[in-house]
Amino acid sequence: MDRAVRFHQPLAIALVDIDHFKRVNDTYGHLVGDRVLRVISDALRSQLRGYDLAGRFGGEEFVILLPQAREHDARNIAERLRTYVQGLEIPIDDDKDCSIFVH
Repeated sequence: MDRAVRFHQPLAIALVDIDHFKRVNDTYGHLVGDRVLRVISDALRSQLRGYDLAGRFGGEEFVILLPQAREHDARNIAERLRTYVQGLEIPIDDDKDCSIFVH
């Protein structure tokens, strides 16, 4: 952030919240909820540029730092991430026939 300010470069911050996450914990338990958070965290990181930063902000919220991104870039990145996460199938245990679909 200091670099963006110092060199007058664009910088965007995206906040990501997983809708209805409490339902996952209530239905499948906190261990599955933790697995879902890990999978989504990994998915977010895998879809970002090498110099972007993503981390858990708290609960089911994540923050993404997007250097060199203007508002329209950040919106496009956020939508791409939303679409990618929406398509995830997350196994709730080691049984391949038992998964959560993120919608």
